[in-house]
Amino acid sequence: MQTHPISVLPFDRAQPRRLAVLLNMNARVVTPRIIRSIQQVVPPSDLYASCSLDDARRIAGEVLRKGYDTVLTGGGDGTFVGYLQAFREEVKQGVSSDGVLAHDLAPRSLPTLGALRLGTGNALATLSGAAPMNGGGVLEDILHVRAGRVTKTRRLDLIEVDGIAAPFAGFGYDALILNNYLKFKNLLRGTPASPLGEGLPGYTLSLAFLSIPQALVKSFPDVEVRNDGPPAFHIGDDGEPIGEPIPNGGLLYKGLARFVSAGTCPHFGFDFRVFPFAGKKPGKMHLRVASTGVVQALANLPSIWRGTWRSPSFHDFYAEQVRVTCARPMPLQVGGDAKGYRDELIMRVSPSPVELIDFNRGG
Repeated sequence: MQTHPISVLPFDRAQPRRLAVLLNMNARVVTPRIIRSIQQVVPPSDLYASCSLDDARRIAGEVLRKGYDTVLTGGGDGTFVGYLQAFREEVKQGVSSDGVLAHDLAPRSLPTLGALRLGTGNALATLSGAAPMNGGGVLEDILHVRAGRVTKTRRLDLIEVDGIAAPFAGFGYDALILNNYLKFKNLLRGTPASPLGEGLPGYTLSLAFLSIPQALVKSFPDVEVRNDGPPAFHIGDDGEPIGEPIPNGGLLYKGLARFVSAGTCPHFGFDFRVFPFAGKKPGKMHLRVASTGVVQALANLPSIWRGTWRSPSFHDFYAEQVRVTCARPMPLQVGGDAKGYRDELIMRVSPSPVELIDFNRGG
């Protein structure tokens, strides 16, 4: 199926920005206190809040129709991916949520996007140098963008899975941990212990009591990963391609796998650098297939977390499109959101990268 790239508005450096801030009211960090603080620096007409996907689609249509050139999202990686998907759908359809025709949308391009550090998973905020929430850093980021003092953007390639574009996606350990975190959080919701189910404590406790015990006894299936696009390459320890290119249809990996994921952003949440070579080759994703057992992974967790551990059980590739087939269904996550179980999947680099605001100070 032929696809057409979605255009992005040019980032006019060192000029005041027409800025919209989009918040996710379901995000743990987006509290009434945080909202009151943001209201001090963002006019009511430029501040939007969503409680559902329908809200996000309505907001995306309004933002496009009003012609904002810059948008900041608040609520973590899932919020960024959700709003991005809403924008992409509106641009492709050419009709806003309330029925405005394509020629009335001004302009029919994605605005420049930025991620505030207001979520549980902050991979994109980490990538772009967004300030921490404490100490007024989020407000400073908003003010700097509005005043045109943020002068850089970075290209962010995206991975498309079933029409959803996200900075990472895949099968295995990561999706298992995510699913268990959601189960643990829902189990404690509405109880005095509910704070223990949120954020880093929730991930840590669900990992200890659910994910690690399951991984110790769970048998993972064999998988087959084939290149489904232009030539792919093995990645050496220095991040450079090695060996002969792997042609379309070529076998990348076959055998037991506990982790089959790809990223265009180096991190998951909490600064977990799972794709250390992501972003080094524009237009490519870093595909990582791992057969590492849970005991070995725990023994080397600090270096795995930093992205410095190398092992024969890690198989790394640069690719543009791959097809993954599993002997039986495995848990799937896309952009940090659980997507059930699948036994086959195509992951491809989107033809439409986005411009991500870089908050790192300097020109």
